[in-house]
Amino acid sequence: MDPWAGAVTEEGDGVGILLEVSPGSRRGASVTGYNPWRRRVQCTVSAPPRGGKANRDVVELMADVLSVPASAVTLSAGAASREKRIHVQNLMEDEALARLHTAAESHSSRS
Repeated sequence: MDPWAGAVTEEGDGVGILLEVSPGSRRGASVTGYNPWRRRVQCTVSAPPRGGKANRDVVELMADVLSVPASAVTLSAGAASREKRIHVQNLMEDEALARLHTAAESHSSRS
């Protein structure tokens, strides 16, 4: 079983993904790995955590990483927290996991 599966669950018409977000990154937006203790996908965004800017960056990052339109990604919990939950419509769990892994591997090869 994929250890990242704890952060991705099928729900309704898509998947829910648990995130741990670090806003204000100088390196830009990316999926950086997985936190096994919190069971969350780790990501960074360049926007500061003010006025919903970081949340908008999270939605855009996840849409890009998961190859879905931004309109398919909804922040469902954690608007004022680093720990967030998103819902992605029309995506299966195995597809989401594969795309998240690819993004994290791409990030680690650039670092």
